[in-house]
Amino acid sequence: MLKCYKVFIRPIMEYGSTLYSPTLKCLIRKVESVQKSFLYRCSKKFNFEYQSYFDTLEAYGLESFLLP
Repeated sequence: MLKCYKVFIRPIMEYGSTLYSPTLKCLIRKVESVQKSFLYRCSKKFNFEYQSYFDTLEAYGLESFLLP
């Protein structure tokens, strides 16, 4: 599931990021919510413990869309 996400979904979400370049946090959170929902559902489906979004990102080796 994670490999499919990295190959098919993540590139689509990143495709227009240079043109779209959301600067408002509310817009970034909307994009981020897709990834957050995916990770939460994957964790529940495969019985992995979901502690927090950022811990799960680190465990799966993904990066956040939020600006540093």
